[in-house]
Amino acid sequence: MVAHVFDPVDGNDVRGISRLVAAFREYLQWETLVDVTIQTGILQTVFAQVLTSEKPSAEAFEALEALGESQDGKELRAQFRDYFLAVMDKAAESEISVGSDPKISHLAPGEKLDLMSTGIPGPQFLPVSNELQRGMARAIGISVASYTMNYEGATYSSTRMEGASLHPVVTRRRDRIASPICQIGFEHLVDELIGTGRLPFKGGYEAFSANRDRVLWAMWQGPAKATADDQKSAKAASERLLNGTSTLHMECAEIGADAEEVFERRLYWHKRYVEAGMPSPFARSQGSGDAKDDVIQDEKASKKKEDA
Repeated sequence: MVAHVFDPVDGNDVRGISRLVAAFREYLQWETLVDVTIQTGILQTVFAQVLTSEKPSAEAFEALEALGESQDGKELRAQFRDYFLAVMDKAAESEISVGSDPKISHLAPGEKLDLMSTGIPGPQFLPVSNELQRGMARAIGISVASYTMNYEGATYSSTRMEGASLHPVVTRRRDRIASPICQIGFEHLVDELIGTGRLPFKGGYEAFSANRDRVLWAMWQGPAKATADDQKSAKAASERLLNGTSTLHMECAEIGADAEEVFERRLYWHKRYVEAGMPSPFARSQGSGDAKDDVIQDEKASKKKEDA
């Protein structure tokens, strides 16, 4: 079986790289950003130390040479040399150890060790990371909150707008990419079952071949549309049905169900509850108002009302 799945946007589109390439590129950029940030933070944490020392520099030694060869100059140079040698001997006895086994060391006289704060990640890390994650989530066809598992700052309105903007992308890909792939497997499976006699068909395989397109026509229902508040969504669906601006088929499609299957299942369970002498959950109880189109009336309840 070979399925050629092609989703052109306009007449000039040709086969090429997937739209997910943009997500791959941004993912690699985001991964590099995170890796570099972590590595830089570790390096700064380990080595962000400053050792301040009062040891003389080259200018100080040149100043000592300028004292001359007088008795006072020679004595001052000797005293400074002895002091400097003592400082160096003391520093040689101590060490600065930073790592998995840190050690508290004694610094030489006049030295000071400061631990500096790390500057990674900086204030620019989160904006760049969030921008890359938004692009990846959009290319994949899911919400940013679902991709990052970060719901900070999310509101009811923002969640609804997020779902409304993504739902057309999801339904288009479902109809033009996912459904054709599922359909070809379904068609060959049914064809094989009828051809081998494992699936009875009136008229045999010849009747199936003559009506192949009508028999194999199918609708592929995806999962329910994401909603921020199930109660508000259910009330909105009821209002649309009462106002006549929607149908059961459309509302069932919103929750990922087939209207015909919903009707058959409701009818089956209603009859089963009634036959068992149990109150049907699909029958409107007395005093609850007028009957609705989507509710099956309880025959026993209506007869009692007429007798009264």
